[in-house]
Amino acid sequence: MVWFVSTRTLRRVCVAMIVIAIALRFALVSSGFDKTHFLTPCRMDALAVGALLSQLPPLRARFGAIATTLGIAGLITTAYATGVSTPESPGQQMWGLIPALSLGVGLLILARSARTLQPLFTLLPLRSLGKYSYCIYLTHFLVIEQLAALFVQWLPQKQSAPILIVITFTIICCATTWLLAIITWHTFEKWFLSLKHHFPNVRTVPGQKTTTSPR
Repeated sequence: MVWFVSTRTLRRVCVAMIVIAIALRFALVSSGFDKTHFLTPCRMDALAVGALLSQLPPLRARFGAIATTLGIAGLITTAYATGVSTPESPGQQMWGLIPALSLGVGLLILARSARTLQPLFTLLPLRSLGKYSYCIYLTHFLVIEQLAALFVQWLPQKQSAPILIVITFTIICCATTWLLAIITWHTFEKWFLSLKHHFPNVRTVPGQKTTTSPR
């Protein structure tokens, strides 16, 4: 779709995808379905927001600051309102992704426009996180599920996990996910990314010079 449609049409398609995804989440959750976070159509608004931002001229930093503030406030409010911040809770499925999108949009705008934050976003840990972010996204859920099953077996029944165990579990999950992401990226994702050099880059951000990659 990105390859064949015009930039104006692409923007309209992105807006339509955002609206449809949000409406679909509300409709499914209202009907009793509790696994919307596993359905691609219910999550396509995140992809559409990123695509839409790439086709718009750089927005002012104040819009990014407002979106970031609203996103953080929205996530805290949603977590508090649902009682537990689990993906299956109706509140998280209907409302949780909206402030998350707002936070993501705000950070992307600030990264492109706010000089005061650009040095922060160029730090090595954050650049490394961006490099392996898609692999981390793909593997983190499986890692948490598998390690959680092991940790539960070690705990006495009907007993909450001490805070030290929770912290240890979190550190192990992060380290394992990061390691898998590095292996995955160097094993095959890097090869797939190299294929983009065989296609001309016909999409440019308004206001920037047109660049074309060699075939």
